[in-house]
Amino acid sequence: MVVDDEPLILDLLRRTLQRQFEIVEAISAAEALEWLAAHEGAVAVILCDQLMPGKSGTQLAAEVRGRWPAIRFVLVTGVDEHDDVVNARRDGVVDEVVPKPWNAALLRTRLRQHAENSSAP
Repeated sequence: MVVDDEPLILDLLRRTLQRQFEIVEAISAAEALEWLAAHEGAVAVILCDQLMPGKSGTQLAAEVRGRWPAIRFVLVTGVDEHDDVVNARRDGVVDEVVPKPWNAALLRTRLRQHAENSSAP
């Protein structure tokens, strides 16, 4: 699952990942949570932006971790040294933080590794 409130970034991430992954897109944390609840067990990894209206990426990660602990959570952000991001990583709320701009090949490799290490179906 890819979650980002910016349609252009969401499209770019989808195009970057679609050859190697089945992609589900959400434009907000609320949409992501709704989809996850309706499709229990269908997602192994979430790639999410940090700065979004409503809930931030770290807030979404905390809720996902509480409800679906098997899902791996990767935060992609330009604010990777922000306290919320640092604390979420330290506390195990997010599995990895990928700084923007990202390297497409490295991003695909890391997501593949997270998918392989996920205990989600």
